[in-house]
Amino acid sequence: MNHKNVLQMVMKKSLGHFFPSPFSCLFLIICLASLVSFKFLRAGEETYSYNLLFNGKKAGYHTVTFNYREKEIFVEATTFYRIKAGGKTREFSFEEKGLYGVRGEPRIYNLNLTVDDSTSSVKLTMVGDSAFIDVIFEEKIKKSALYTPKPVYLLDNNMLDHYTILFRQIDFSKLKEGLILNVVTPQILRVQTLELTSSIRDTLLGREVYKVSGRLGEAPVVIYVDAAMKYLVKLELPAQNFEAISSTEAELLPEKPAEISDLFIGNLFLRASRKIESPNKVAYLKLKGRVEFATVGQGVNYIQNRMQKFIGSEAPEFAEGVFEIVANECCKGDSVLFPHDFSKRVSPEYLSSEFMIPSEDSSIIKKALQLSSSAKYSWDVVRNFNLFVKDSIRYETFAGNALETLLHGGGNSTSKALLLIALCRAVGIPARLIGGLVYFDRAFVQHNWAEVFVSDSLQWVPVDPTLGEDRFFNATHISLWIGYGSLTPGQAEGVIEIIDYKVKK
Repeated sequence: MNHKNVLQMVMKKSLGHFFPSPFSCLFLIICLASLVSFKFLRAGEETYSYNLLFNGKKAGYHTVTFNYREKEIFVEATTFYRIKAGGKTREFSFEEKGLYGVRGEPRIYNLNLTVDDSTSSVKLTMVGDSAFIDVIFEEKIKKSALYTPKPVYLLDNNMLDHYTILFRQIDFSKLKEGLILNVVTPQILRVQTLELTSSIRDTLLGREVYKVSGRLGEAPVVIYVDAAMKYLVKLELPAQNFEAISSTEAELLPEKPAEISDLFIGNLFLRASRKIESPNKVAYLKLKGRVEFATVGQGVNYIQNRMQKFIGSEAPEFAEGVFEIVANECCKGDSVLFPHDFSKRVSPEYLSSEFMIPSEDSSIIKKALQLSSSAKYSWDVVRNFNLFVKDSIRYETFAGNALETLLHGGGNSTSKALLLIALCRAVGIPARLIGGLVYFDRAFVQHNWAEVFVSDSLQWVPVDPTLGEDRFFNATHISLWIGYGSLTPGQAEGVIEIIDYKVKK
């Protein structure tokens, strides 16, 4: 999943503690607040350092320098963190350089990402009403152009300095009726909305702060902003189990990396009220409960579909009620001949290469052509891909994109689903990522699988490369979103009541 965003920061530099007199402190704060609120009137430099925590454990650091000039802001930042997944330790490093206007709109932005020995980069250039984004991965370049309404800001959870730039344009004391801002997120090639719905004065970590509630896309967010200086004090993104907290001094990176298994296995599940026998053969399931979750980026809710009916209360962040799910059995003579042109039947995004699904990469294409060479129907191609990912890509908590998963030879349910989707798109078969829950060992655990479009009559068909299910897709899968999303960890009422189920004979 999106575990890279599960971070916590500790600030190194704190202004306002150098004057012994309370009057001097108050005078300094008033003067600085008048200078930084909404406009930058003169040049100056600020440097911050942060500690990063992954699921409450120290994992890395982040440093950033702001250089305020008369008509622009220059930013340099570095992020490094280390995590352990599936017995392997992976290192992530980010280097950023950005140039912004005095109101915080990005002009030129560069992010270089290194993950172990593979290098990627994202470059964003703002020109007029468009954002031009170049994504480079393994020497492959993808260029995208986005229409950007004005004003538009840059927001990247790996580089939280963008929040400080943005916050200095907002008067939180007047935030009573809500505020909606347009933000560019380069890695997912999207323009999203940051909706701030309320703001109250509070005290946190010895500072006067504004506690601001809102949503980033569909993900709930709670932000604590220093009342005078407008820097980030604390940030909570429950959908990603992500928390950022400032402090007065930095700490060293520990030798032992943070474990991600605690996040994905220990928290993201709901207990089942009773045991289900032979879950891989369940043809019908009726259950009741509350599931709290949030989509990320352009993810959307997927509570109702042809295999799943839901009666109850639904919102972008939860579903509470009764689910009825039937297994899917596929595909008896309805699949089209392969290859087939699906471009007029589905949205172009489900056929396109993207950062996490680089279906135009030569390694992906080579493997897809190899596995589909003798197939007659599109459904036969999908089954070949599914069998390959199930048997040749071992299951582990490693989380990478489709190409990394292929080269590494292992991955979690999200990584395996991304690889299956990339293989399908490489040969022109539409495919998309689905997320939700699946039954496992008296619990419903967070899980990802894929849907593929194989004919006009069948349309979207579910396929699970982790469990190896295609012809029979069992009814213990609870669909919650299309795209990227996550359960809210540590739900208070984490129990699903199983009302009835039937097993295929």
